[in-house]
Amino acid sequence: MGQNTKLLLPKCLTGFTFDANKTFPVRITDARGNVIVANHNYRVSRIRQFTDAGGALYEAVFDALARRAAVIEPGDSAALPTHAWSYGTAVIPVKASLHQRAESGKAATIDTRKIFDGEGKLIERRVRDEAGEIVVLSHLYSSRGFLALACQERRAA
Repeated sequence: MGQNTKLLLPKCLTGFTFDANKTFPVRITDARGNVIVANHNYRVSRIRQFTDAGGALYEAVFDALARRAAVIEPGDSAALPTHAWSYGTAVIPVKASLHQRAESGKAATIDTRKIFDGEGKLIERRVRDEAGEIVVLSHLYSSRGFLALACQERRAA
């Protein structure tokens, strides 16, 4: 297994077990004996699977560009993940969409879309309802890149 390291803090003892590469902690035990376990995706340097102290398993999936593609929480599956992201990078402005499961195991999602400018600054955040999209956040930037205007919520045109 990995290397055991104990970090001594005032009035408590937290134990860390690292992976074979000694890069990431794979097991953390707190002073009360609660244990969390993590498996990492070395390609993206992020947690791939996480088991909390209660035994609940969380999973994360990443795309080829190391962006979040899905998060699967307890009660959900890879076919119907809790959170699913999609990215529109072939067009300008760039879009990132989040499809969040409204109820575990059901097909219905709460859809949010973020629109970014060429520098990666957030231009708009939109939420979908039965009638279409609502722009809940809208920013306009000055020629120097500073936030010049933040608009109120409105129905998307």
